[in-house]
Amino acid sequence: MGIAVGALALYLTSRDLAFDDLRAGLARLSPLLAAAALSTVVVTIVAVAVRWRFILRLAGIDATWRAVSVSVVLGQASNIVFPFRSGEAARAYVVASATGRSVIDVGATIVVERVFDVAMLAATSLALLAAGSLPIPLAMSRLATAAAVAVVAAAAALTLASRGAAGRAVRYPLARRLRSALAPAAASLRALHGWRRSSALTAMTVVTFLLAASTNYVLFRAFAADVPAAAALVVLIALQVGTTIASVPGNLGVFQYVTMAVLLAYGVARADAVAYAWSLYGLTVLPRVLAGALLMMSGHWSVPRDQGGSLSNR
Repeated sequence: MGIAVGALALYLTSRDLAFDDLRAGLARLSPLLAAAALSTVVVTIVAVAVRWRFILRLAGIDATWRAVSVSVVLGQASNIVFPFRSGEAARAYVVASATGRSVIDVGATIVVERVFDVAMLAATSLALLAAGSLPIPLAMSRLATAAAVAVVAAAAALTLASRGAAGRAVRYPLARRLRSALAPAAASLRALHGWRRSSALTAMTVVTFLLAASTNYVLFRAFAADVPAAAALVVLIALQVGTTIASVPGNLGVFQYVTMAVLLAYGVARADAVAYAWSLYGLTVLPRVLAGALLMMSGHWSVPRDQGGSLSNR
């Protein structure tokens, strides 16, 4: 199904597009600024690793920098290549094996990370909607506003609920099983109740999000595209949502179509929009997949345990 969706998206992206027009669009790319955009990808990956290690330490999991950075690279590569966000399980496994902690405990910190990511995504969408920077019809903007408010409210409710739920008696078996499954994530959220910790994690999330958007912005400048700076955030949000809903191997097709659709809404010529989409794909997706593949083939993803033993790369 993913291959079929990706093939359809590729067809819709390239339909009625002359190759000479696409080549002319690619010719406008500044190599120097393209290299600068690639450097922002590397910095963003580092920021993701720093933030996750901070969350791990709050949860009492003292993972080494090597274990965290290797797991982040493998996780991002796996999320791109395989469906159902399987990269999250991959990086939880690497860190769990390196620290001797359970995959559930490590996975709980990823849940916390995702709560902040989704809340940041929703809050940014609301801000863009309020500023009139999202190029969507009124009916769609109302739906997006309602969805964003619901996501922010759900994230806040989950955080608040983790305060007092630990010692509260649960009467029904199903509720007990649900609370047991969510207990590690709730414990990690409780570690954030101090305003300094939660503020630090919020700041890290904002920085990580802006770094990811900066890749889009720098590439706009590389193409000398006449679009507002907010378009970098819109492209990031659209890709986050689009590639999550349509889980396609390598994000191929869906990535290009979503990027093109956003730029067309900003009035960018179709050939230039497609040229930008393929360039962004080459700078953000392919390096992550290549780095993950090199780690797997080299065996360097085998991370020694902090407490004796080693993580086998078999």
